[in-house]
Amino acid sequence: MSSDANSLNPKSINAPGNPTGNASFGPLSELEAALSGEPSKARDAAAVASAQLDKMVQRTQRALAAGAPAAEYAQLNAVLKACHTAKEILDRAVTRGGSDARM
Repeated sequence: MSSDANSLNPKSINAPGNPTGNASFGPLSELEAALSGEPSKARDAAAVASAQLDKMVQRTQRALAAGAPAAEYAQLNAVLKACHTAKEILDRAVTRGGSDARM
């Protein structure tokens, strides 16, 4: 561990040429770009992503119901929680016009 006083207060990472700390690198994925775009396209993109998350939830629940080994049980529960959280973020992003797409 460094004894440097700045190691306890890391500086934020700024976009090149933007020293203000309010960096915007633009959308990080096609989904984020769609969610930040036209409302009808945002709803469509969210619906597709939500359907994919639903499939992941179903597969994960089947694995848990089949009696997942103890070593995998915590991981599968974490996947379920991540899927539910992602769906909440998608819902908020569409409701608020994409402003919650990057969290």
